[in-house]
Amino acid sequence: TLGLQYASDAESAFVRVRNSTKDLYIRYNQYGSKDLDTYQAEIEKQLMIVEESLSSYSGTISDSQDQANYDKLDGLFKDYKSGVNTILSAVQGGNTATSVLASMNNMTNAADKTDAAFDSLSSHITEISQTQMNTDQIMAWVLIGTVAGVVVLAFVLALILGNRISGMIAQPVEVFASFAKILAAGDVDVGKVTTDKDRLLAKRKD
Repeated sequence: TLGLQYASDAESAFVRVRNSTKDLYIRYNQYGSKDLDTYQAEIEKQLMIVEESLSSYSGTISDSQDQANYDKLDGLFKDYKSGVNTILSAVQGGNTATSVLASMNNMTNAADKTDAAFDSLSSHITEISQTQMNTDQIMAWVLIGTVAGVVVLAFVLALILGNRISGMIAQPVEVFASFAKILAAGDVDVGKVTTDKDRLLAKRKD
């Protein structure tokens, strides 16, 4: 579903933010503030992808548990993003590598909680998707069974009606054929080929 795709996109971008932040620190620790623009731009890009994907996901929320999972994740991610921005500011401000590392350690808990929140969100939406898939499969089989039943019923009715119609057509033809044989033999007694039903019809005055 779209919800699962949005959640996956957001989580992937979140993982890239964590990795890029670590890379940023390693680079900063070794070379200072030189040539850090690429790392910072990548972090900011991935943070934006997370926000956009979560915003899109909010339009696919399916139940109260899904909403609760989303709200929790959204709050934790905002705390994590604040920690990342603190690191970016520290790097841009030329703070010591030790202080930057301290900031990273301080946001480790927020990062882990956000990661766990992503797992909860994805797990629940996967369960919802599986349930919906099972329901769709059941409905498909019900539909197939209904159609098959209608086809069989139509076939049986066609056979019944076909036999009745053929009988209605065949009986007069047989009568005329018998009458023709009698006439050909010179016998003009119509009563020999007249049925009780024919006699009743002949007596009706309406």
